Amino acid sequence: MSCALGDKEANLRKIIKNLDLARRNDCDLVLFPELATTGYALYSRGRGHMRKLAEPIPGPFVNHLIRQASEHDLHIATGILESSGVGNKLYNSAVLIAPQGLIGKSRKTHLFGKENELFTAGTIQDLRVHDTELGRIGITICFDFEFPEVPRILAMRGAEIILHPAAEMSPYEEQHSVHARARALENGVFVIDSNRVGDEPGLHFIGRSQIVAPDGRVLVAARNQEKIIFAKLDKGLIRRMRALNPYLAQRRPELYSELCKPRLRL
Repeated sequence: MSCALGDKEANLRKIIKNLDLARRNDCDLVLFPELATTGYALYSRGRGHMRKLAEPIPGPFVNHLIRQASEHDLHIATGILESSGVGNKLYNSAVLIAPQGLIGKSRKTHLFGKENELFTAGTIQDLRVHDTELGRIGITICFDFEFPEVPRILAMRGAEIILHPAAEMSPYEEQHSVHARARALENGVFVIDSNRVGDEPGLHFIGRSQIVAPDGRVLVAARNQEKIIFAKLDKGLIRRMRALNPYLAQRRPELYSELCKPRLRL
């Protein structure tokens, strides 16, 4: 979807409209993009404006979605601007909601560009896998996906589906396409990728949302326009692909100590 920058009411109306359409198509789970509640380029309005838009979790926006999930018998996930009562910290977060209520949240662990000046990064505690009636679900937010360690940890913790709310922009078209397929294949998971479209100050969002199977096949994809894409997931494919490509079972952690060294200065 395209989001209205700084207009939470407009974005909520659009989300509710799309939820109505999703339910008429018998969906069980609906994913919206990164920061879908507020828009992405919030830095253009200043940090004070961001604080006014941010909410705790749960808060008013999430409570609206909880009611929608119950009414439509849906699981809903979306990116959200989260406020913390500790030190006025802001987080680029995502929530997962079931018909019975809020399941949990995740915070973006790898911050991109100006995000480092605005948000506090998530921690290992944010790499959660949520047990749901639809399967075991993990969440990565946009730039997180470009670090293969993040979805790998989720897979090792039992994730069968990885939700990927994103606000990927030009000129990163090829990275966006390749990463979703690679992460699905190398971890034997379904990847559901919901990426922004539209324009905000200095940014053009590329869309290309997609749903990818554990064998790396793109089941369905969108172009660069607002659209809902649908797919039916065969969870038996997870087991079959992990047997065919036993990447998780054949890891050799004793070889990977270099991965734990401090960041390189390039």
